[in-house]
Amino acid sequence: MDELLLNSFTAVSSVDGRYAKDTKELRDYFSEYGLQQRRVWMEVNYLIFLSEHPDITHVREFTKEEKEYLRQLYLNFDLNSMKKIKEIDSKINHDVKAVEYFIKENIENASLEDVVESVHFALTSEDCTNIAYASMLNTAMQTIFALQLKRIVEKLGDYAHRYADLPMLARTHGQPASPTTLGKEFAVFANELSRKLEKLQKFQIPAKLNGATGNYSALVAAYPIIDGVEFSVKFLEAIGLEPKLVTTQVDGYTEYSELFNLIKETNTIIKKLDLDMWLYISYDYLVQKKKKEEVGSSTMPHKVNPINFENSEGNIRIANAIFEALSELPTTRMQRDLSGSTMLRAMGEAFGHTLIAWKNTLKGLSRIEPNYDYLQKCIEEHPEVLAEPIQTILRREGYIGAYEGLKELTRGRKVTIEELLKFVDNLVIPERIKDELRNIIRFGPSSYTGEAEYIVDKLILE
Repeated sequence: MDELLLNSFTAVSSVDGRYAKDTKELRDYFSEYGLQQRRVWMEVNYLIFLSEHPDITHVREFTKEEKEYLRQLYLNFDLNSMKKIKEIDSKINHDVKAVEYFIKENIENASLEDVVESVHFALTSEDCTNIAYASMLNTAMQTIFALQLKRIVEKLGDYAHRYADLPMLARTHGQPASPTTLGKEFAVFANELSRKLEKLQKFQIPAKLNGATGNYSALVAAYPIIDGVEFSVKFLEAIGLEPKLVTTQVDGYTEYSELFNLIKETNTIIKKLDLDMWLYISYDYLVQKKKKEEVGSSTMPHKVNPINFENSEGNIRIANAIFEALSELPTTRMQRDLSGSTMLRAMGEAFGHTLIAWKNTLKGLSRIEPNYDYLQKCIEEHPEVLAEPIQTILRREGYIGAYEGLKELTRGRKVTIEELLKFVDNLVIPERIKDELRNIIRFGPSSYTGEAEYIVDKLILE
């Protein structure tokens, strides 16, 4: 087994194995390769920043060609670059220092050899690493996860409007309850997830550049005239990151924890969606479009299983367990320890399971459609749900024992339209109130959906 190359068949984790096709887009952001590329990106842009800073006198101004040469180190970063860094790392056992040496080796025999010792000047490893992670996370959230969540919200919004007026028997505690519409139930999830999407689209991980214990000490020791805070702000804003100015050696990870909790909360809503879709399919409210070549069971040919929703649920359970651990990142000891660094390397696993889940939920949603005939049949078989509007109107009129009378008639049993009409006929109330109740009964449970259609059309955006 040792001689086998890593591929989707030999990977230890399903994220890079069975589901590799669904997660391959994450490799640029959560792999060791992605991290090292962004560390090179950070160090190169920092060196160029030093050359352009008027108070950094030991680094001369670079030519346009020299700046472009430096930028090619991350723009043309490839597996050979990664292998070289890994070779250095294997000798010195320090992955950030290996990046520094990699850059030095690439400029020491070029026109930039006079600034070799300015690579990683006045920095600590965490300056480089936290900036790399911030860039990776911010970009991945917007280019992958926000877009994927937006697709789910759009699909739910489409279903909400399409089925806004399609009556459906609701179930509370699993029992028949006041009717709703299928579209309004999709609207609930569209609304909840759109709020999470809005937060995700605005979310930014900040970054710090302030040295070994967060006091800009090395930089100010070398250049007392430089304002370390201003220096940090200018560099971070120049590379598109929000500065975080008061930290220890690490940035505190509070925003990381907030992001992990945001994704965990989003996952919980999507898991609820998965569970509800599974139940609606189980109750025959929804049916799944069949795929000709697909097999549902090794022994039962008739099966069309809700596997996408089940897959999503399982992956979310794993992802959220990891996110729960990662949310404790702010507990790093005193000014710095290695536990946080170790934990961050598990981000890819959590985000990988999340992306697999979201893609499967969207696939599952794309395969479902209403079972129109059964939805109508089911709702008409339960006229007892009209006990709610009948007793409510009677209470409006001050009728004593309205609730108790309907409870006696309907609790735990099915009743017929005729039984409800007879109940009304026997009431000692004005005829106009009887007519009001009779109309509700005769229109049937399908008409008792309240403001469900209005909720969709007025409160859920296209």
